[in-house]
Amino acid sequence: MAGFFDTLRGDGLTRAQRALVGLEGDPLRLEHERQQFSHSPPPYTSNASGTTTRSASPNPPSEEQRLRQERRIQLGQDAEASKPHEQFSALIEAERRRIFIASLNGTRRLRVGDDPDKMAAEIVDT
Repeated sequence: MAGFFDTLRGDGLTRAQRALVGLEGDPLRLEHERQQFSHSPPPYTSNASGTTTRSASPNPPSEEQRLRQERRIQLGQDAEASKPHEQFSALIEAERRRIFIASLNGTRRLRVGDDPDKMAAEIVDT
């Protein structure tokens, strides 16, 4: 890396300026140089056979495999939801919603400084 910076500080900058001046004086060459950057590179080949490194797309899962995977996900979610902490959190969330709805429809007004989250946790905890 140090060599790069040495070249830039030394005659590298001078050479770059000369090359730019040369391109500025030759519009056809400048256009030719620019065009090389407007084309996409060819696909990478891993060996002389010319085969690309792109892998074939996997076959989509069958309907049975998809249903089995969905069932596995649902069972995992059910198992997680059955944990006491998750049940407690779900109850607090339901109570918090009930408190907000009661406040909106006027059956129970929240006072300034009331914390609905704390109120919900206290109601569920008792």
